[in-house]
Amino acid sequence: MLIILFIILALQLVLLTVLASFAFTLFLGSPWVPTQAAKARRMLEFVDFRPGESLLDLGSGDGAILFCAVEDFGARQATGFEINPLLVFAARIRGVLRRSGNRVTSLRRNIFCTPLPNVDVIATFLIPSTMKRLREKFAAELAPETRIISRGFAIPGVTPFKKREGPEEWLYLYHASDL
Repeated sequence: MLIILFIILALQLVLLTVLASFAFTLFLGSPWVPTQAAKARRMLEFVDFRPGESLLDLGSGDGAILFCAVEDFGARQATGFEINPLLVFAARIRGVLRRSGNRVTSLRRNIFCTPLPNVDVIATFLIPSTMKRLREKFAAELAPETRIISRGFAIPGVTPFKKREGPEEWLYLYHASDL
């Protein structure tokens, strides 16, 4: 009986930790919505991602876009910034299981408190209020030729140079120089 009670308490603690982790993420930026492999592939095709390029995924979740960039498009490096420690852990486990080596990196980072590295492409799937805050950061920190692909939401006040809208997906592509 004591073992069953211990197991129930342990499961409740795990559930509480997971829920708190996701609530924390929602409070700080955007909720996690998994990206299916086919949608990640369409994003990278839309941005014309080429072998040897580097990618930064802001709010990278479990790393779906990172692994697609490396495995399907030949990315030199794919780095993800994710604030949720459980999702960072999940992406790292996926990396070990998929043997992606050191080409995929998932880091626990707050995107507003971390300088953006020099990369060829930035991928996002973030809510409009987060995209609005990122606009200034992009303009200040990115090289002019950096391409930004946003799934779901446009950067408020900026006209994308290429877009695909509905009915099942919305993609917006920008050059940092246009911000």
